[in-house]
Amino acid sequence: MADMEPRTVAKIKTAAEEDKCSCEWREITDAKGLDEIELMWNQSIEAKRRWGKLNRDWLSKMIAAHAFELAAARDPSGALVVFAGIFRDKHCVQQLMSVSPPRSALVPAVRARTNRASCFLLWKTMLRFKEQGARYFDFGGWYPGTEDIQLLGANAFKKSLGGKVVREFECEQIVTLKGWLLLTAARLIARAKEFRPKDTTVLEVHPNEATA
Repeated sequence: MADMEPRTVAKIKTAAEEDKCSCEWREITDAKGLDEIELMWNQSIEAKRRWGKLNRDWLSKMIAAHAFELAAARDPSGALVVFAGIFRDKHCVQQLMSVSPPRSALVPAVRARTNRASCFLLWKTMLRFKEQGARYFDFGGWYPGTEDIQLLGANAFKKSLGGKVVREFECEQIVTLKGWLLLTAARLIARAKEFRPKDTTVLEVHPNEATA
């Protein structure tokens, strides 16, 4: 917490002491567990403007590997304030998404409370996974540009919670001849399937008919 901006520390304390936020986590074990967050995500402005609908196929692989959890912050009445989708492995935790229930009018007071709840939920999530042996918490990206105001705001939010920007690469690297042969064969087979005619019609030609 000493690495966080003082304003963010104050938000976390306010969420705990005044807003009386509570946090909960649960591992998603099947596709039905995504229904609630999918409904909120698909209705969000960010999904409509930028990210598109929830990618169930992408998340289903994490669910099958028992590596996807939902974290939630609730107010004293039990109403949901903010959801976060979390990917986790043995040593690293990554936030994949964050979404709040849709509201017809998000007044400044509600927006501020949601922001405080987000900070509080992230902080409690970091502490929880640290106790379980995780060494890194990844916010899932850093906007390198200078024009998108919303993404710059996301950068500022992440920066306020401490940490540093780390450049990483996600790729596949072939290191053995056997691997190269298998992947090359798979690509050739996939390409052949693309060019294979989907509908084949067999025509009967009478022996006496001339063919061109």
